[in-house]
This record gives sequence, structure tokens and C-alpha cells, in this order.
Amino acid sequence: MPFLNVDLASLKAYLGLDPLVTTDDVYLQMQLDAGIETMQRVLGRTLYHGNYQETIYKVSDMINLTEYPVRQIISISDIGSAVPDDQYTINKLKGRIVFNNRGYYRRRYCFADVPNIIIEYEAGYDNLPAAYLIPLYDSIGAILNTRDQTDEFGAAVKRVTTYDVGSVDLAVSSNGSAATADDVFTQNFSSFLVASTFGNLDQDSVLLELLDENGDPIP
Repeated sequence: MPFLNVDLASLKAYLGLDPLVTTDDVYLQMQLDAGIETMQRVLGRTLYHGNYQETIYKVSDMINLTEYPVRQIISISDIGSAVPDDQYTINKLKGRIVFNNRGYYRRRYCFADVPNIIIEYEAGYDNLPAAYLIPLYDSIGAILNTRDQTDEFGAAVKRVTTYDVGSVDLAVSSNGSAATADDVFTQNFSSFLVASTFGNLDQDSVLLELLDENGDPIP
């Protein structure tokens, strides 16, 4: 399900654009769609609130689900048989399942090549957290502002700086080809992940801001 707080109207409000001026609406919507796709690719998950199913072929002690934070585990089946709730623990914030009888699952499934464990669960956000929303909207704003800018010599501006994490050269990308808006989005979300990894941004705290006292995501 798309995020409730991400749309063209909220983007224009964030950027301080007149809602009655629609000249750039199509362009902004295209950038918004591209930005969300890039964010999901870099983060490795959709973040959308919904029901998901994962089939696990080789099971170890621990399973990291693709989508998180997890709202609830709907079911876990072990070759067709339900796995009781008391047979595992779930870290909802990180989407991590740990089986209590670790040795049993490790020995039984470590060399399996058939779908042994099927997990159905509910995960994701109704509203995109601010830590992801800010670099998304700032990236679009920087791209929009740079599109028609020229320097003192009349040449097009080719460098965009956003989200206090550095600059992207729009003339040449890292692989030597012409850079695109996707490079701006990718750098911003990659920089967010790097910063959180090294402690400059606490990604767990970012996620926890939308969890209640029981560790359940707030709708």
C-alpha cells in the first residue's frame, strides 16, 4: 500500500511551492516515483505496509525477513505443519526470527533444497518515517532547483548538494556516463545508510520513533 504521507501535494508543501501552480506537476510526480523506487532499491525493502510471504529453503538458527519492522507474524509452517509461537522469538524492529530449538532447525535444514519453512507476516509503514522522507523530498527539491540554473558564465549548473551528505556531479556519474537524478537519490540514501552504520545517525532510533511501548509499529 502506498505511503499515506507521500504524494505530490505534500511534496509541494514541503518545498514551499504554490499548490495552484501546476507547471511542474508532471515532472515532480515523475521524480517522486523515481525517488521512491531508488529508496526501496538502496534500502533493500519496500517499506510499504502489507502482508508478505517468504519461503525459506535453507534454514539456520535465525531468519532475517525482507520487510521490516514487523507488525505481526501471521503463520510459520514447517513442511505444512504450523510452528507454535513458543518455538521462536521475533525482533519486530529488525524483522529477525530466532528459533528456540536452534540445533534442531540447523541440523534438519542446513542442506535442504526444498521449501521447508513458509512465513506469512504483516510489516511496513503506513507513513514513511521522516528520516527517509527528508532525503527523498530534499533530493527532488535540489534537482528541481538545479534544472534551470546557470553559473556566472551562462553554463548549466552540474552539481547538486543535498541532505548534508555531499554532492553529486550531474555532468558525469561514478561510472563515467552522464549522471541522472537517480544518482542523486542513490547517493542520498546510500549516505544515510553509511551514516547510520557508523553511528552518525541511529537508524534503530529512527525506526523506534514509530513503535509503541510494546514494540508494535504505530499505524
